[in-house]
Amino acid sequence: MTESGWSAVTRWWIWFYRKPNAMMTAQEFREAMTCQLSLWGNAYAKIEWLGDRPVSLIPLKPEGVTPVRVGGEITYHVATGAGITVLAKRSVLHLKGFGTDGIDGLSPWPTLAKCWE
Repeated sequence: MTESGWSAVTRWWIWFYRKPNAMMTAQEFREAMTCQLSLWGNAYAKIEWLGDRPVSLIPLKPEGVTPVRVGGEITYHVATGAGITVLAKRSVLHLKGFGTDGIDGLSPWPTLAKCWE
């Protein structure tokens, strides 16, 4: 905590609440993340850092992201036009829906379809 009572993390989230990146408003970012979470069961955003300070959140397409657990560490394998990029947990904001393994949310649509079989 600082003298004003705000922690550095709190100030960071307030800043992102206003402008998460140069391409999107805060409302557009929240809508994109909500859409991803609703349709795919997961929402991902790359955290871009400047030293120890996060400077932007860039949404990632959830169909191209695979969380991978190796030992006790989670990394995110992101498919791009140039191949696979591996991102550390520190560099990914991951919102998960309901899931069975604690790593990946389940897409609601295939899960719902199983109920009708």
